[in-house]
Amino acid sequence: MIGKVKNRRSGYLLVEILISMFIFSVLVFVISVFLKRIIIVEKAKKDNQKIYEKMYFSMDKMVLDIKNRDSQKFSYEGENNNILVRENLIVFKLNEIFYKIEYDKGKLFVSDAENIGKFGSKVEIGKFNEVKFEKAGKLLIIRLKENKNEDIRIIKI
Repeated sequence: MIGKVKNRRSGYLLVEILISMFIFSVLVFVISVFLKRIIIVEKAKKDNQKIYEKMYFSMDKMVLDIKNRDSQKFSYEGENNNILVRENLIVFKLNEIFYKIEYDKGKLFVSDAENIGKFGSKVEIGKFNEVKFEKAGKLLIIRLKENKNEDIRIIKI
């Protein structure tokens, strides 16, 4: 009979099971908080990378097209040059087609035309907080800004 009593006492008590469940739930909670933070950081990195890629792809394409533009002069808004630069607008000719890049209401658009007076519909390139085009002598300065990211390119025209 003494042997039977000892066997019954060697099992787990309900209090021991509850304590172990509490410790396990605290561990699971702590791990889940860390995992949630890791997910938030990775999502922010992914979003930042998308913004970076979009900004630099747009900028690289614009710079390449402007550098390869036709050297023929044209007249637009009273100016006679091979490129027209305003604060929110660039007009140039590439492969006998006129292109207009303009910034309006937080969006950057491009449109094209065979005749300079009739540009087609605008196609959105991207959304940016700020876009500025500046002409300083023979230099064109393009600034794109989105959130905390800013890209500045200087092109010799």
